[in-house]
Amino acid sequence: MGFYLFILWILSAFITVYMQLRYARENYPDRFRWRLVLFFSAFVCGAIGAITFLYQIATWRDLLLFAILAGLFSGIIFTFLFPSNIQRIIPKRKESSDDPLK
Repeated sequence: MGFYLFILWILSAFITVYMQLRYARENYPDRFRWRLVLFFSAFVCGAIGAITFLYQIATWRDLLLFAILAGLFSGIIFTFLFPSNIQRIIPKRKESSDDPLK
């Protein structure tokens, strides 16, 4: 079971990175929908990561608690802190305007 959880965790990490790159490609829109997608992709990755590494040594109650806490932590980090770090690599594009007075 540990091998399958590890593979699932790797896949969820790839999805999280893909969503971050897609968010950057969309020029970092400030929409609730994007924040929700970033949060949930990172939450799933963090929760699966905690379950992957703790399922053999923790009780089910502890496992659930650590999965939720790891998911919340990674969700907050990947929603609010990570996009500002990615902006150093993929800068935010200036909005082009047809009006020369703007």
